[in-house]
Amino acid sequence: MSLAKSLNSHRSQYPQIVLCSGMVRSASTWSYNACRHILQCDPWPTVAGFFGEQTQVDRVIASTDLTANNLLIKAHLPSEQTHSAIAEGVIKNIFTYRDPRDSLSSRIAFEGCKVRKFQDFFRVLSIVRVNLQLMDRYQSGGQSLFIPFDQVMDEPAAEITRIASYLDRELTPDRCREIAAEIGVDRARQVVGSLDDLTADDTFQAANRTIERTTLLQTGHINGAKTGRWHEDLTPEQQLASHLVLRSWLIGLGYETEETWLQWLDHSLNHVNWRGAAQDLWQQDDYGSAFWLFARAIEREMVSRDDVFDYITLAALRGDREAAGLAWWSYIADRDLLELSAEVTALQTRLIGEAKRQEALGTTVSRDRAAALRDCLAELDE
Repeated sequence: MSLAKSLNSHRSQYPQIVLCSGMVRSASTWSYNACRHILQCDPWPTVAGFFGEQTQVDRVIASTDLTANNLLIKAHLPSEQTHSAIAEGVIKNIFTYRDPRDSLSSRIAFEGCKVRKFQDFFRVLSIVRVNLQLMDRYQSGGQSLFIPFDQVMDEPAAEITRIASYLDRELTPDRCREIAAEIGVDRARQVVGSLDDLTADDTFQAANRTIERTTLLQTGHINGAKTGRWHEDLTPEQQLASHLVLRSWLIGLGYETEETWLQWLDHSLNHVNWRGAAQDLWQQDDYGSAFWLFARAIEREMVSRDDVFDYITLAALRGDREAAGLAWWSYIADRDLLELSAEVTALQTRLIGEAKRQEALGTTVSRDRAAALRDCLAELDE
């Protein structure tokens, strides 16, 4: 059956701009190729490709004759101008997503990232978090289509049907299955495996990778496509950090519940160097994640004096003076005056040290944090 017949005359009546965005390593290239096939039978051509990120997306939009061409773009980080056009419905945006821990694990493997040091791991983790923050923004705008990675793997033809409908086109079930086979994992592996045999006209280079021009498949593109790979790929400490940093999305997207998230955290407290993980997060200025790790340890009565003081310091850094005060008064409740004097001195030393570190960072935000710490010090003096 021809593609033209499969559309049953249901097609967009004008050229479209389509953006295939999504989390890193979440099947965004798959969605790009699905769109490429869906748009093929339009009476106008489609300009398609990866043109860069942010303002580079704006430039290709501005330089394309949108009265005579569809424009299909793959990009993860569009500019503010593109965001506005998506919110207004001018640009169709297809956002693929997956368990953020799998996205993280797959990116580390794909990019060959060196993550032996926590700061290197946290850099990659922060990229995934930025992707999820973009997803929040798209969801609030209400104009984007969201495609889950697991559904791409399990029911690709059904997701192609959803994409076609979103693009105002209707494909028969047979045609959706044909496209699913053409762009599936097995076919993608064949394309990636033949990259070295292609001519320079068929490929381009980016970030030390060979990329096939039509499909945008590239060196090392398919490295498992497995759900739950983070269990095997990430160290226990990396799992704990990602569990904390990505908490709201893990629960909001249904990959964890409040109950399973807490169960996993409690397991980590018993089996991982959680104090080291908290200090690593602290050094990366993720005070919220470090704070909640100490908070859960206090709740389970697994803490020392230094842990309580760290919790109070983090509460002050976050501007949560109530939490800092409650922890302090609970800690000193049964101490005599001699003990109390020593404890006050110890906590003051801790707060002063962190205030100096924040001031040395030299940013407006860090100076505000230093001021919050000094407010906490002032209350101790009283």
